[in-house]
Amino acid sequence: MPVKHFLILTLVLVFVFHIPVAQAEKCSNPNPLHFSFMTKTNTIEQAQHYRSLLNFMEKKIGRKIEIILPTSYDTAIEGLLSEQIDFAEMGPAAYAQAKHRDSSIEVFATYARPQGTFNEEGVNYHSLLIVKANSPYKDINSLAKKKVSLVDPASASGALIPRVLFSRNTGMPLEDFFGGIVYSGSHDRSAQSVLNGHTQAAFVSSALLDESITQGMFNRNDFRVLWKSAPIPNEPTVYRNKLCSKLKEQIRSVYFNSGEEIAPLLSKLKAERFVPVNDKDYKIILDMSTLR
Repeated sequence: MPVKHFLILTLVLVFVFHIPVAQAEKCSNPNPLHFSFMTKTNTIEQAQHYRSLLNFMEKKIGRKIEIILPTSYDTAIEGLLSEQIDFAEMGPAAYAQAKHRDSSIEVFATYARPQGTFNEEGVNYHSLLIVKANSPYKDINSLAKKKVSLVDPASASGALIPRVLFSRNTGMPLEDFFGGIVYSGSHDRSAQSVLNGHTQAAFVSSALLDESITQGMFNRNDFRVLWKSAPIPNEPTVYRNKLCSKLKEQIRSVYFNSGEEIAPLLSKLKAERFVPVNDKDYKIILDMSTLR
């Protein structure tokens, strides 16, 4: 081959093979950033709670942060996958669903809670099967063919855990054991459906039930627990791994190196502090979400 042709071919090959490398190295550096969260109660109030954290983060990283109000647990999932949301607080099961669909979704933080009425101290909570305290239901078998409330298909404690772990106790799917299943959309609405008699039982988060009691929505003696799951890691906060490394480090630093600036949010979450986590901490949920 003539030297001239060889040099031309070499330059072409270098250019062709350089393109994927350059594309792979390109990271996402959005401005403004978009944040969302899992719906628990009133989304407007929840958004206000997060503003203390996000306002402080805006000052630290020098860019605006807009909140995407959730309409369901799927809001954060689809938003992250479509790159319309950059970081979000999610339920563990919703995070697992997003992770299975896009392995680049990265978990980096959760929070520790103090001891509560139904919830233990630390970074875990439980799925509870609750009934009205003065109801005639004393054990699991007494709820056979009765109506139960779930929270959302993407809720760990309000759907995934009951479908996988509770069903092992009864030896049958929830639809076969219970006489009817309804989705309420939030943990407090599930608990309220029990008190109102719309359903005879509900699967809810121990932590969020405590939160509702603290807010005065319920009394601590309103409910009886008939079943309690194994520990579940608290709600994770995740970001798109395609974000630039410097930006991810700036986000993490606000969560882990801040004090009184984020105290209002921790107070609303009934939490003591944020704690670093990774995928291994959520292995039980990641594995379980493939079994449904």
